[in-house]
Amino acid sequence: MVRHGYPMVYRPDVVRFLELREVDGALRQKVEMRDRAGTYHLLDYEMIDTEAGWKIDAVRYLGAGPGIGA
Repeated sequence: MVRHGYPMVYRPDVVRFLELREVDGALRQKVEMRDRAGTYHLLDYEMIDTEAGWKIDAVRYLGAGPGIGA
């Protein structure tokens, strides 16, 4: 699913974790990734704490562009 639905997440060239915030009681982690072609992508991960540890509950794609998070 990740390889086809979110190709920029599969083996990115650069990953940078941005702000972690609480939205309506849920924790969201904003992440900037650069794919192997050099394009930056911004994603918002909603995280949940489970007995097995933190898991991704949802992902929102926020956009792409050169140096989007700069």
